[in-house]
Amino acid sequence: ARPQAAIRPHTGPTNARWTLHLGLVVADADAPRISLTVAGERRTPWAQGRVVLFDDSYEHAVEHLGAEERVVLDLSIEHPGLRGGGGGEL
Repeated sequence: ARPQAAIRPHTGPTNARWTLHLGLVVADADAPRISLTVAGERRTPWAQGRVVLFDDSYEHAVEHLGAEERVVLDLSIEHPGLRGGGGGEL
């Protein structure tokens, strides 16, 4: 993500998956200035090599107020509580 960028609040389509972000390029100086808000709780979780995992069926948003570009690997994984259960929603 480019510096000074934001992703507006939104929700994922289902709770059958979780979102996993792996920080590939995150400047140490920027880490405290990049926030993730999920279900109204704001955190600054990003660091290079660190994984952030959340249920994207809750409203979530990202704000990048740092100075350097941030690169994150974004994956969707099966909700572990639904493994082998037919894939229905909780």
